[in-house]
Amino acid sequence: ATVRASQVSQLWCLERKDFRGVLAEQEKVFLDEKVHFLSQIDLFKNLLPSNVEKIADVMQLKSYSQGEKIVKQGDAGDAFYMIAAGQVVVSQQLNG
Repeated sequence: ATVRASQVSQLWCLERKDFRGVLAEQEKVFLDEKVHFLSQIDLFKNLLPSNVEKIADVMQLKSYSQGEKIVKQGDAGDAFYMIAAGQVVVSQQLNG
């Protein structure tokens, strides 16, 4: 596509290499934060640092509104949740 100014214009320009550099730097900071978070959890304390970093690399931060269901009783347990901020309520219905 061709872009032309239709009037006198000023544009901010960000070079692709600079943009990618900033993103890579931010990703490294975010990875370090996740590794630090995991290092405070007993379950991960005996893992090799390289394994903790691999886990941190694939973790995703998900946000939930107050009252929103995170897991429903009976759902397949296919994810592991760790509370980064906030509070949750766990309830269980017993048959009988």
